[in-house]
Amino acid sequence: MDEPRPSRFPTRPEDRTIVGRPRPAAVGPGTVLGHTYRIEARLAGGNMGDAYRVRHVELGTTHAVKIIPPAVANNPSLIELLVAEVRKLSGVHNDAIINYEGLLRDEQGLRFLIMEYVEGETLQATMVRRRLEPNEVQGLLERLGRGLAAVHARGIIHRNISPTEIILPDGDVNRAKLIDFGIAQSMDPGDATLIGVDVLAKHAYAAPEQLGLF
Repeated sequence: MDEPRPSRFPTRPEDRTIVGRPRPAAVGPGTVLGHTYRIEARLAGGNMGDAYRVRHVELGTTHAVKIIPPAVANNPSLIELLVAEVRKLSGVHNDAIINYEGLLRDEQGLRFLIMEYVEGETLQATMVRRRLEPNEVQGLLERLGRGLAAVHARGIIHRNISPTEIILPDGDVNRAKLIDFGIAQSMDPGDATLIGVDVLAKHAYAAPEQLGLF
């Protein structure tokens, strides 16, 4: 049998057939996630992934999406913990707590968390511009306290409460919402935690017991 003739044209990398799951494409404004959510703008980044403002391509509704980083998305144990936490958080219905609407995965394996989108600046940004009045501080504490009570009733601790994690819709302190439970920890006895024992909260706002002071 004759040996096959080598091609006169060298094979280019882009001509090769890759077998297996395609690599997730880079995301940014204009990218459609799961054939459903079109990215409009990047909102923030953090240890638990980048957050984006997205619009439902059919309903026209606006949402926030957090794309889960590969270090978590490719770890079955961490995904199991994440799913458990999202399941608990989706059962929290309180006006002071951001709504969690779902955890999805597209055909390329990209995982993303769908949340309520809230338009407004952070409490941190507001405090830079002006001093809060005593009645505003009292109302804020009472509102967030009621929200945290609802979260604790579901067995979840936020662990990272700070002015950057509180959004004031249209600058209204009386409508404040606590966001980003990306490093939440289960309170259930014996439950594992998504983060473990590391202190990931901002040190200026961390509870003393997180720093080993008590």
